[in-house]
Amino acid sequence: MKIREALAEEKHGLVYGNKVLLPFKMYLLGIWIGYDMSFLSSPDKYVDFLPNSKHVGFGEHESFTEIVFREHHELSKEFGKHKGHVTLFCCEKGSDPFTPADHLYVRLHFRDDSNVVKLEISDEEIDF
Repeated sequence: MKIREALAEEKHGLVYGNKVLLPFKMYLLGIWIGYDMSFLSSPDKYVDFLPNSKHVGFGEHESFTEIVFREHHELSKEFGKHKGHVTLFCCEKGSDPFTPADHLYVRLHFRDDSNVVKLEISDEEIDF
């Protein structure tokens, strides 16, 4: 399934500890993690998704994508209740990653009382 199709059908992701499952395939270009409540911390930006990355593990399966945040333990507790957010810098599988018009920013919203992850396309561009 494509990103825009999944969001149009109001599909959601799932989180299990430090693993996120997303109901679509994509070309992942970067991940931005920001903490909303702190003016002192700067966001984490990840672009290395190779198998030996110490930050992020990335897996693509037949009908979904899996992302493991190796430096985190409980994403829902860390980012739920508006404590922070994760934004994926990506493009649709099959599109041209070299065409800026094809780039998307998909924001993941976590709740600390559920394993459901709300997904939305953000208009906010992030500088990688």
